[in-house]
Amino acid sequence: MLLTTDQLSHYDREGYVVLRGFIAPDEITMMREDVVGMIDRAPVAPRVPEDSAGGPVVDPADFAFTKRSDGGYTLNRISNPLARSETLLVSYGNPRLLGAVNSLHGPHFVPFAESVVIKLPDHGAPFDWHQDGSFKTGWQDERGINFGIYLHESNERNGCVYAIPGSHKKG
Repeated sequence: MLLTTDQLSHYDREGYVVLRGFIAPDEITMMREDVVGMIDRAPVAPRVPEDSAGGPVVDPADFAFTKRSDGGYTLNRISNPLARSETLLVSYGNPRLLGAVNSLHGPHFVPFAESVVIKLPDHGAPFDWHQDGSFKTGWQDERGINFGIYLHESNERNGCVYAIPGSHKKG
C-alpha cells in the first residue's frame, strides 16, 4: 500500500503517521499469540537461562529488563523475535508494510533490526524520552524508519508512545 499524499505530508511535517487498521485483525491475533508465547518463555531476570516454569531460555541476552524499586525485574523488550516466530517473520514481508516503507524511504531499504517492546498493563517499564532513527554513519540527514505494530490498544495504562510533533527536524 502506498501512502496517500496527506499521510506523506503529515509524516514529513510531524515526523510520524498513524495507520489505523493497517494490519488485518486475524494477523494481529496470530502475532499476539506468538508474542504471549515469547513472554511466557522469557527469563525472569537478565541473562537467567530458565523461564518462570524452569524451562530453558534460548538466547537469554535477547531479553531486556528494567529493575523495579522492589528489586524485581520487568521485561521490556525482546530482541530478534523473527527467529522465534514465523508469524512475525512473515509480517516483515507484508505487501502493505513494504509499500508504506517504499512510500516513505524509496525502493532501496534494508531492515536492520527488530524487537518487540513489552508494555503489559500496570507492569510496563518506562522508557526515557529519546529520539529514534539517527544512524551513526556521519550523515546528518540519514534517518531510519521505525514501524510499530501495536498488538493491543495503546493507552496511558499500558504505556502508550508519545511523540513531539516536528522534533525530527531539530536534530
